[in-house]
Amino acid sequence: MNSFIKGAPQSIVNKVGDYLASGIPIINTLENPVFCNLISENAVGVNVEPENIETSKNAIEKLIENVSMSKTMGENAR
Repeated sequence: MNSFIKGAPQSIVNKVGDYLASGIPIINTLENPVFCNLISENAVGVNVEPENIETSKNAIEKLIENVSMSKTMGENAR
């Protein structure tokens, strides 16, 4: 999980390279449009609203329940 608060000024932080290299989907809360597009356009994870526990929970459940989608996103990340 790439976890940030609402309005965080970061763009693409260094830890993202580690997340991508791990070969698992990213759950992203960073609102930066460039990073959100990287996540969605490359199908490497899901973007969720920051500070919203319900959307984070739903994203986790979705990735756990859909093993095929999670595997594909992880492969895309690598």
